Amino acid sequence: MQNKFFTIRTKKPTPTQISRVWIIIGLIIIGSLLLWVVMTTFNPPSLRVARKSTTTKISPPIFSPALNHLPSNYQDIKTIEQYLSPANTIPPEVQAELNQLRSQENDLESQLANLQQIKTNPEDQSNTRQQEASASGLFFPGTAPSEKPSTSANTSTSSPNTPSSSSGNSSSKFGYIEQNMQKQKLDFLKPDNEPEDIYNPHQLQTPISPYEVQAGTLIPSVLITGIESSLPGEAIAQVRQDIFDTVTGRFLLIPKGSKLLGEYQSEISYGQARALVVFNRVIRPDGTSILLSKFTGADLQGESGMQGSVNNHWSRVIGAATLSTILSMGAGISAYQQTNNSAAQNAIVGASNGISQAGENITNRAIDIQPVLSIPAGYQFNVIVNKDMIMPPYAND
Repeated sequence: MQNKFFTIRTKKPTPTQISRVWIIIGLIIIGSLLLWVVMTTFNPPSLRVARKSTTTKISPPIFSPALNHLPSNYQDIKTIEQYLSPANTIPPEVQAELNQLRSQENDLESQLANLQQIKTNPEDQSNTRQQEASASGLFFPGTAPSEKPSTSANTSTSSPNTPSSSSGNSSSKFGYIEQNMQKQKLDFLKPDNEPEDIYNPHQLQTPISPYEVQAGTLIPSVLITGIESSLPGEAIAQVRQDIFDTVTGRFLLIPKGSKLLGEYQSEISYGQARALVVFNRVIRPDGTSILLSKFTGADLQGESGMQGSVNNHWSRVIGAATLSTILSMGAGISAYQQTNNSAAQNAIVGASNGISQAGENITNRAIDIQPVLSIPAGYQFNVIVNKDMIMPPYAND
């Protein structure tokens, strides 16, 4: 059997080709698009609008007919003078009132000048000296003139009108007093209606009762309640020793254990380390009490006020200063980096300056915080008696 070879004839695969015509058409389209993009890029819309605007016709503005009568230039003086505002004239009624007020002012000035020129006669000065000498309290009982009250009243009322050096001294000391709020402290201690005169109107006094605690006596006491000057409040203390009458020392007037009621001043200035405490009432163990005329508290050495611990809030001040420094550094860096005055950079600099100003305000508020004085309970001190007290002896049943 003979081998027969079969041959299979197939067609060779042919690749798919793109037509050259379509390729040329696509390249033309792409080139046209690129050309259009380049032309629109180098020819912005503002130029096209400007070119169009040059070709448009601008119609003349239409003015109101009332403006046609105005002067055309500065050489038309007559027309300009017509439109100038007339001079302001004062009505005759107002002028009459002004003249009347001016005449009254002149009269007052003349009266003040006459008052300043008036001087007291030598006879009047001698009379006032005699009246002051009669009121000096050097006469024996029953021989003093009866015009003493009127004389003292006249001298007290005439003193504000006479020029004195007290006003000058007060003006010179005003800065020092206001520096550490000394005026408030003096007003806190000063009694009401204090007479101001160069002569002491009082006479020698003798004790009217044997049961009397005179001024200058020290009352040893101890605080029952603590004191913190952040808020105003009351102070309660207790007497540590028995207080006897000043003259004989035989009668017990304020026993040990009596309560003292007072108040403290919460206005503390920078550098102050003492609290100003005054007492206005004492209550004895039997329930009887007497009002006090703001007896001040002093330490055991007799120094006014009570020594306490001071809180100056340094942590707040240091923290606020640190925060202000950081914020100020940010503002300085932003100002240093500013090269062009763009809107964004100006906004950044303005915001940084505002933040820096806020930091400075925080620091100033921290510095302005009032120091706080704290005095614990159990603090020993003395109460200084500044006016005589009369009270019956204490009966210890």
